[in-house]
Amino acid sequence: MRKAVDLTGKVFGHLTVLYRQKNGYISPSGQKRPLWHCRCDCGKEVDVISSKLMQGKKTSCGHDNFRPDLAGKKFGEWTVIKDDGTRDKNNLTMWLCRCSCGNYRHVSTGSLRSGESKSCGHIKNAKLLKTVARIKKENPGTNPYLLNDKKPSTNTSGEKNISITYRNGVKKYRVAVMYKKKQYGSTCNSMEEAIELREKLRRKYWPNYEK
Repeated sequence: MRKAVDLTGKVFGHLTVLYRQKNGYISPSGQKRPLWHCRCDCGKEVDVISSKLMQGKKTSCGHDNFRPDLAGKKFGEWTVIKDDGTRDKNNLTMWLCRCSCGNYRHVSTGSLRSGESKSCGHIKNAKLLKTVARIKKENPGTNPYLLNDKKPSTNTSGEKNISITYRNGVKKYRVAVMYKKKQYGSTCNSMEEAIELREKLRRKYWPNYEK
């Protein structure tokens, strides 16, 4: 039997999953299905089977007209401004929120209440910018975004800094490591040799590599 996905803490519409019931739901055909104990936004608690939660067939305890008023409340860096009528694909409320940095965005009730959305992303971006600034200061002329294993969309070898080329019909592996606008590398006969050379060049030229 396939192991059930743990839904604890997840939000489905107005329902927040609290825990899984020990005794599951027995269908008319005799199948046992996971049963989850949930709390509705209105405060009422109900048991719902996984399929109804996952498929969006059950999104509240039955109080379909109930909608919590989140206006003025704070969730992380968000301050909820109002419900301006915006709805998602399931017709659930998308609240207009203001981040502490001044940005505005529409956020769902579930994302706010579960903590899935805590800000517009400025905190994470600020940390990234500080890291980039530090690298640029320590290593002027270096593009820190290139010092990683993210492969460009044109990559065909499956390994960053390594491309496939042919010489006289023979397949070769070309290594090219960029640093401070200069390229270092060579051509190898096998992928294993190319990876070994790439790592050697990264350790030599890339700042703090493998640290």
